[in-house]
Amino acid sequence: MEVVLQKMPSKPTLDNAVCIVSSDASYSDEYKRKIKETVGQFRGVSFRTHVVRKHADITELPHCRMYIMCVEFTKRHVLIEVQGFGLGDLNLTLYRGVRKLVGALFICYVYDPDSRNLSEHQLYSDGIYCVKQQQELKELCELDRFISVHNELNTAQTKALETAISDVLNIQAARY
Repeated sequence: MEVVLQKMPSKPTLDNAVCIVSSDASYSDEYKRKIKETVGQFRGVSFRTHVVRKHADITELPHCRMYIMCVEFTKRHVLIEVQGFGLGDLNLTLYRGVRKLVGALFICYVYDPDSRNLSEHQLYSDGIYCVKQQQELKELCELDRFISVHNELNTAQTKALETAISDVLNIQAARY
């Protein structure tokens, strides 16, 4: 992790854009489409995609002000790994890399079966135990920058995503 983070620039000039990050290229376009549909009222926002399969991919992150990390469901609910547990540290390194760039991070935990029946006011499923235990996720939850979805975003999730983009990019949605 440290080698990767050392290769990244510290506080580079960031484009006023959103980068959608995933670990699977086959889902990358789908995530971009869904997010753009959800926040389509933001005119002129540039959306980019980046796939991170290995640590070296993190050093190639586009320099954007906002990153939406789409993490696919796992039965263990490993969103950001905990150091020392032998699970690797790819998402943790990505989290720290975005922080080094001074970008804003929003995590969308996708295809979570427990998120099928969320109320319109819930951002994530209560069954995701690591949210209450892991410092990185706690920080994102406090900022309303963590959501879990099965297929479609609910009202609260859409609002959280819109607010994050609006705040980070300093733009207003065009309401009709």
